[in-house]
Amino acid sequence: MHIHSNAIRTLIEHISHILDENTYDFEVVLKAKDFSDDEIIAWYCEIFQTKIVPQYTIQLLILAYLEHKFDFKSEKYRKLSRYFRIDFDKDIDQKLFERAQKEELDLIMYGYYALNLYLKNVLFANLYDNRISNLDPHLEMPMTKAIIHFIHKHYPKEIHEKLENDAEFRASKIMEFVLDLVEVIYMDEPVKY
Repeated sequence: MHIHSNAIRTLIEHISHILDENTYDFEVVLKAKDFSDDEIIAWYCEIFQTKIVPQYTIQLLILAYLEHKFDFKSEKYRKLSRYFRIDFDKDIDQKLFERAQKEELDLIMYGYYALNLYLKNVLFANLYDNRISNLDPHLEMPMTKAIIHFIHKHYPKEIHEKLENDAEFRASKIMEFVLDLVEVIYMDEPVKY
């Protein structure tokens, strides 16, 4: 019972800190005295979902990585990187090679290694600069079938003109492309060809 009451008290203090931006709010503590333990737990879960979880998204990790890589601001990236256990600076080539072998992929044409290089060397820079360096993948060499698949998936010919002329649309499509590759490479989502 002692542990339970301490846990509830800790939740109340944490709610106070979240709602009052890291300061102790006596009004929150007083309000919580009228709640049952179950209501306090439900309140904490609701606050956590609305205030904390939105600060931890893969998209925010990607944007923090761009600040880390191009603007040398690393604090937010390190925090999110630890949370997701994804470090874009870490060499994961061996892991990707083993995954491709396990899935019996043609390593040259469909391997994850080339997708990871493309993500790191092309897409992150494209997202940072809001530009697309290769709308027609057949003009760029070397290209693997996997990279060509993703380029056609995210930049189909029907939207090329809009990609060239609408900066906001272009940024959103590049981000979708980056998110897709991060999910495949770092979160082990299967590629849907």
